Amino acid sequence: MSETEKELVTKNMIKGFNDCANEAGAPITGGQSVLNPWPMIGGVANVVCNEDEYIKVNQAVAGDKIVLTKPIGTQVAVNLNEWFIEKNAKYLDKALEFTNAGAARDAYYLATESMGTLNMNASGLMNKHKCHGATDITGFGIKGHADNLVQV
Repeated sequence: MSETEKELVTKNMIKGFNDCANEAGAPITGGQSVLNPWPMIGGVANVVCNEDEYIKVNQAVAGDKIVLTKPIGTQVAVNLNEWFIEKNAKYLDKALEFTNAGAARDAYYLATESMGTLNMNASGLMNKHKCHGATDITGFGIKGHADNLVQV
């Protein structure tokens, strides 16, 4: 990127970060800057609460229902789109048996929109209905996280 593009991208990343934090009711109270050759942004959220104010991973009980608040498969969508962009023959040949570049791009856009959406409504409903356990479906996959939910 040119210096002008970096400045524009960085300003918009910061604006998006601030907008999301404000939407979540989590005002930003500090920060730091580090000079990098590429635009970067990150953040840490801290909270102090009582133990009964949050839902733990390993507290599911017999009879609980599993509710997915976001679609699974975002990593697959991201990878697939990247394979089409890079024309990665190692994976693309097999992927073409099931999909095409347009569908991969559409899945990627849906995945990024989902990943950028706050979980506020889901968390509010979890508290309202006395949910026992909660997790995300990330590196362990759905089976690994389901196993974590039932570990006591």
